[in-house]
Amino acid sequence: MGYLSKTFNNMANLDTRSEIMYGLYKTPKFGDRDYPELSMDFVLPLDFMVKWERCSLTSDYLAQYQSYSFYLSRKVEILLSTIINELIENAVKFSSDQNKLITISIRHFKDYVQIESVNVTDDHNRNRLADFITLLHSTTDAEALFLSQLEKSFLGDGSDSSGLGILSILKGYKLDLGIKVSSVSESLHTHRVYFQVLVPTKS
Repeated sequence: MGYLSKTFNNMANLDTRSEIMYGLYKTPKFGDRDYPELSMDFVLPLDFMVKWERCSLTSDYLAQYQSYSFYLSRKVEILLSTIINELIENAVKFSSDQNKLITISIRHFKDYVQIESVNVTDDHNRNRLADFITLLHSTTDAEALFLSQLEKSFLGDGSDSSGLGILSILKGYKLDLGIKVSSVSESLHTHRVYFQVLVPTKS
C-alpha cells in the first residue's frame, strides 16, 4: 500500500512542525509537468455537507474533462470521478473548518495521471490524519483494513477518522496513494495536507 519516509510508532505524538509523508508522494522535478493540466480551487460552503451533490458535480466535470486523454474514456471517467469525489470528501474531513480553500489538480504524465487535493488544517485534524497514516502503515492488506474500519464505523468506534473513502480506492483499484502533511504556520497551528492518487495511463 505504501511506505513511510520514516518509521514512527505514533505519529500523532510528533512535533507538529515535523513533516509527515506516506506512500508514493511525487513532487514534479524541473522539466516535468510542474503545473496542473486542470485545477480547481473552491471554498467549502457551510452547507457543503448537506448539499453533497455539488461534490458529485465537481467530480464528474473534472473526470469528464480529463477522460478524453484515455482510450476507454467512459470507463476512465467513472474511475476518475470516484477518486476525485473521495479526495474532496477527505479534504472536507481533514479541514479545520468548512470555510477553507480546497484545491483539486490533475497532472497528466506519460505513464500516469496524478490527481491531488490540497487543503489546510489545524493541529487536531493533523493528528487525526497522522493516526490514519499509522493505520495505513500497519498492514499491506487494504481489503482487510477496509473491513475492519467498516466494522468499527458500524459499532461507532473510531468512525470519526475511519478513512473508508480512501481505503475503498486502495481496495477497489489498487492505485498508488501518496500523502504529505507540512507545517504552514507554527503560531496559527496550521498545516497543509496533500493527498495524491496515481492512475496508470496503461493497464
